[in-house]
Amino acid sequence: MQAGTYHWILSLVCVEEGLDGVVRTRYANAESTVEVKPGGTRQDVYRAVLAQTVADLKLNLGTTSTLAFICEPN
Repeated sequence: MQAGTYHWILSLVCVEEGLDGVVRTRYANAESTVEVKPGGTRQDVYRAVLAQTVADLKLNLGTTSTLAFICEPN
């Protein structure tokens, strides 16, 4: 990828099983801005965007969680 600042819009689906055994599905839309360094790959960007978004939304990603995301530059 070309170095620079990218603004991303994400649509997330998170399936979580709570301590009470109830499975809940959470949907969220989020935005993220990531700085891409020279030599950075699309994979690096996806990891950074996902890590930032999970932290921002305070998602509980346990061993039973499934997280799917669509991430496109804007």
